[in-house]
Amino acid sequence: MDEETAKRSSQQHVARTPFDGLIKNPFALDDKMLSVHADEVHARTTLNWSCPGCLQLLTLKRSINGRPFFAHRANACGSGYETALHAFAKRIIFEEKRILLPPYKVDGEVTSQARELTFDCVVIETVDERSAAVRMVPDCTLTRGSETLYVEIAVTHWVDERKALKVERGGASMIEVTLCRRKASDMGFDALRDYVLSGAKRVWINNAKHGVHLSRLKRMREMAAQKATMRVHELVRSYKPAQCPDDEIRRYRFLLRKWKLDGLIGFANQYPHWFRFTAEDWQTLYLGQMLFDSADPKRSPGDGETFLLHWFNFRFLGDPEYHVGHEQENIFAGLVTDYRQAPSWFNIELISEVEKGRREYGTGPNGFGNPTLALKSFQEHLRMNGRILRLVEDGRYEIDATLMGEIWRCQRMENLLWRSIPSQNIDFKKRTKDQWLQRVPPGHRGLPEAIAKAGGQGWNELEQDLIETSSLVLSAHPKPIKNLLGLPLFKANELASGRSVDHLRSWR
Repeated sequence: MDEETAKRSSQQHVARTPFDGLIKNPFALDDKMLSVHADEVHARTTLNWSCPGCLQLLTLKRSINGRPFFAHRANACGSGYETALHAFAKRIIFEEKRILLPPYKVDGEVTSQARELTFDCVVIETVDERSAAVRMVPDCTLTRGSETLYVEIAVTHWVDERKALKVERGGASMIEVTLCRRKASDMGFDALRDYVLSGAKRVWINNAKHGVHLSRLKRMREMAAQKATMRVHELVRSYKPAQCPDDEIRRYRFLLRKWKLDGLIGFANQYPHWFRFTAEDWQTLYLGQMLFDSADPKRSPGDGETFLLHWFNFRFLGDPEYHVGHEQENIFAGLVTDYRQAPSWFNIELISEVEKGRREYGTGPNGFGNPTLALKSFQEHLRMNGRILRLVEDGRYEIDATLMGEIWRCQRMENLLWRSIPSQNIDFKKRTKDQWLQRVPPGHRGLPEAIAKAGGQGWNELEQDLIETSSLVLSAHPKPIKNLLGLPLFKANELASGRSVDHLRSWR
C-alpha cells in the first residue's frame, strides 16, 4: 500500500462514527459559544461555526432535500452531534422557561395529568443549596415561587439508580427528558423546540409532593368506593329472590354474623334471606371470605354448622370439576347440598373481583373490600352473560339451559382448538384460532360457531374432528398447525406421520 492510499484510508477510519451517513448534524456553536440550529443561520451574522464536541470549524451545507446542516471541514469527531443536541435542549428550556410535566402515578393510578408549567427562572448546570447537599449538578434548574424542579436531558446517558436515590433522599423534584438522536436530526428549529418542551418522552425521577398525591389517591379511592357501593346496593336490590321464613332468617343472620358477612363491602346486609343455603335459592352473593370448610357436601348444613363453598369450572357442565382453590379461570361458585345435583349458579364474578381488588388495591372505606374494581367487572359480566339468567315465577333467577348449552359448546370448541396449536407464542395462537373460526371447516356446513350453537350431529362430528386433530398435534412428532387445521382427519393423519398427501385429491 502506497503512502497516499494509507493516508486516505486513515482519514476514512477517523471520520467514521456510529451515525455516519445517517444523521446530518444541524447544530453548531456560534462565536459566543451558544448552541444554534442550522435553521437560524440566516438570522445571525456569525460566519465561524464550531463543533461543540471538538471545537473544530464547521461548514454550513445543504442535504439532498435542501435541509441545512453543519459538517466538519476536516475529520469528523464522534461526539459533536450528541453534545450539541444536549446543549440545544438546555438552551430551549432556558429561553422558553416552560416545560410539559409527565403524568404522575401513585400505586398504578394517575393522580396528576400531564400539564405544562411556566417558571420564573431557569439556570443551566448550576448548583443550589439542595443539589449541593446531594452532590449533584442538574442540567436545568427551574424555579417557580418556592418550588424547584430539576430537569435532566438524556441523549446518550440516563439517570441511574444511584443518582435517582440521591434525588429522592434530598426531597427534590426531578424529571428526565429523553431525546431520540435520529428523530431530532430530521426536525427543523420549530419542530425541535416543541419536541424538547413537550413531545419527547419524559418520566418522573422523583416528586417532592408524593405525600400530597398519596392523600389525593386515598380520597379518590374512597369516593369511588362509596359511589360503587351505592351502585352495588342498587344491583343487589334488582336480584332479590324469594323470601325465607322468619325462623330461617334468624338462623342465617347468626351464620352471617359468625362469618362477618353482615357488613360485606361497605353497607349493612338488609336482606339476610338472600343467603338461604340451599341449592335452589342461592342467588347473587357478595362475600368477604371465599372458602368455607368442614362441611359435608352430601347433605344440607345443619343449624349452626359451617358450610362448604366449592369452586368449579363452568366449562364442564355435565360433570362439574370441583376445586377448593382460586387458580381456575372463568369460574362460578355454588353450595353443594346434594352430590348428585350440579351446584346452583349465581354471580360469583363480583365476589372474585372484590377479593382481587382487596389484594391489589388494598381495602376500601371501613376496612371492607374495595368494590370499585368489583363493580366494573360485575357490570361487564352482566353485559356479556346477562342473557343466561331468566326470571321465574317465584321471583328467583335461574339459568337458561339452552343458552348455557350454546356457551359450553362454543367454549369447548375453542379449548380444543387452543390445545391443538403447538406454539408458545400467544399472539400466534390467537391469530390462528381467529382465522380458523372465520372459515367453514371442510366436510361441514356453516361456520364453527354456528355449528357449536346448533348442537346435534354436526357439533358431534366437529368436536370429534378437533379431539383427534389435537391428539395428532400433541403426538411425538407434531406438525405445524397450519398443516393440520382445516384438513379432513385422514389427511391430517398422513401429515402428522410425515407422509405426502399429494396423492389425496378428495377433501373428505
